[in-house]
Amino acid sequence: MFTPELIADNATKVSLVGDPDLVRELRFSFERLGIVVTDVDPDGSISVGVSRWSRAALLQKASRDLGLPVPRYAVASNPDELEVAAAQLGFPCVVKGDSVEVVRSPEDMQWRGECVVENFVDFDRKISMVAVRSVDPATGELATWYCEPISEGMQPFPLGAATLDNARSVAARITNAIGCRGLFVVEMFVKGDDVYFSDVTIGPSLSGFVTCATQRFGQFDLHARALLGLPIDVTLTSPGAMSSVGVDEVPRAGLARALAMSEVNVVVGQTLAVTLATADTAEQARESARAAVSELRG
Repeated sequence: MFTPELIADNATKVSLVGDPDLVRELRFSFERLGIVVTDVDPDGSISVGVSRWSRAALLQKASRDLGLPVPRYAVASNPDELEVAAAQLGFPCVVKGDSVEVVRSPEDMQWRGECVVENFVDFDRKISMVAVRSVDPATGELATWYCEPISEGMQPFPLGAATLDNARSVAARITNAIGCRGLFVVEMFVKGDDVYFSDVTIGPSLSGFVTCATQRFGQFDLHARALLGLPIDVTLTSPGAMSSVGVDEVPRAGLARALAMSEVNVVVGQTLAVTLATADTAEQARESARAAVSELRG
């Protein structure tokens, strides 16, 4: 069995926290690079780097300091402030706390802790831009690489040239402001050619899982490489798509049926089973990924 300690007596060591399914995959990526993972805390809610950037701080940074278009928003630290914020922004509005929900009337509001309230953007679509910051071996300087756009579980998702330029510009300014190496999943709303910043995840996310099927290196390998300052390759090798289902809905026979499908893989975690599919087009891959979920459920 491969053991990272055989590479060097003073092997680099890392500790991981976060979602157990994402942490597991990230651990494999680090170990393949000879890194010793000394501690895994699947109950850790967020890393130190991410904790510096609350949703409110991100929106403030994006709008005031970077001049990026963002939805109108307010911060609510108690039920009264939530009620006032929703009344000012109007219904429907979006409440972002531990989860994200669209609130369509005062009767639908429930206090679940400190949150950000945003006005509802009547957008055409929501997209994810995966940006990776690492050391460029040609210059020795920090540089940023961009994966193809992701939306509705598909990659690449077609965008007009102006929209794509705007999306990359938003991703660049946000990741430069955060300033560290790593992989960033930047969420945005698209309305026409306009792009509105919504949120950013530092490190792998569920929406970025599709890169594990579509790219030479998926999000977990890219994050590990970037944190270590290693070369980055975001080459797209095939159109693809992903879908997911709770593991409690997956019988063993369903797993066998899904894995028997052409160009389909299934990653089973502690909470979710993710179906990954490739095809000639991203739309065809999405059909396969969704069909695989149906097979999983039986």
